[in-house]
Amino acid sequence: MPGTLHVWAYTDAAPDDHVGEIIQSIQANETLDVTLNLPEGTYFLKSYIDTNDNNSLDPGEPVCTHETTIVIGENDYPDIIACELSDLRTYQIISTKPEQPKAIVGRQLSFDLKYTTTDNNNMLSGIGLRIHYDSNFLSINSAGINQILTGIAGDPLIKDEDIEDGDLNTDKVIVLFWSDPLNAKWPSVTLPTTLCKLNFDVNSEKIREEKSTIHFTSSTNPSGYMFYAAPLQLTLRDFCLDIDGNGIEDALTDGLLILRYLAGLTEGNSLIGNAIGSNSIREYDNEIAEYIQSGY
Repeated sequence: MPGTLHVWAYTDAAPDDHVGEIIQSIQANETLDVTLNLPEGTYFLKSYIDTNDNNSLDPGEPVCTHETTIVIGENDYPDIIACELSDLRTYQIISTKPEQPKAIVGRQLSFDLKYTTTDNNNMLSGIGLRIHYDSNFLSINSAGINQILTGIAGDPLIKDEDIEDGDLNTDKVIVLFWSDPLNAKWPSVTLPTTLCKLNFDVNSEKIREEKSTIHFTSSTNPSGYMFYAAPLQLTLRDFCLDIDGNGIEDALTDGLLILRYLAGLTEGNSLIGNAIGSNSIREYDNEIAEYIQSGY
């Protein structure tokens, strides 16, 4: 499970001290090499992965304690010690497509919410999802929340938040809830799948390089499942040339779309034919034309 890796040494005399602690982000199935700078002494080694970024070791989080005594002398070379951390819990996971959408000052910010589980189980009772954002930076635009996966219970709710995400800068929350409590067969589609598309307007009064964070939390999970979603870190930018929104500025796709649009080819295949990159969030002629028009 992705999270923050904590590695440190401790002594018999001070087991709660974190000597030479290293803190570093880690992805699922990633192998990291870290070096602890330790003074002379005798130590034990401990590590864990903080999966919910609360800076503490919670029950069930991956942990490894190296019980063998480590003796550090004046001229010793570092010992190489392997620790394997496995998270045996099951998770519902929320991510975004693209992973790092570009927030352009005064423009629209759109991204898909993706859903999966660590055990690939697509027969559950549902999920309750909260999306926390800072209304000084972002506002839901007229397109709002669309392309919603079937099974949603009730209309999306936008309200003032109660700091469920622990971030004082976020003040609004979108509440979504998918439910199949009787049959427990949600979402009944191949995972990963797309839950919905979110469409925000970026405040035109903000300036380039300002930062904002969107957090995701759960209001309810099926029995036996944890929740994980990495915060979405946004850095405000000016209009960018990634026209199709796949995270890559490519002359053979984005450049071609701009040239066609400026030549008056604004509809259908005359605009988008063979010019949309893979993993794009803007795939249709009207989406491409609207995006280019907003920046030119």
